[in-house]
Amino acid sequence: MTVPVKGNLLTVAETAKALGVTEETVRRYIRERKLKAEKKRVLGLKKVWLVSQDDIRRFQDE
Repeated sequence: MTVPVKGNLLTVAETAKALGVTEETVRRYIRERKLKAEKKRVLGLKKVWLVSQDDIRRFQDE
């Protein structure tokens, strides 16, 4: 499913691709608070995890 997102926020799928890991791994990083993310309502229907590109860079630098 493609989720329209504005700005520098990426979905779990996009974050996984950027990090070279699976979507489940990204969700685990979020659960374990290794990767900062925020849950936002998209299209008023569904809440999805969104990760900023800055937070991805910080995560990669650790």
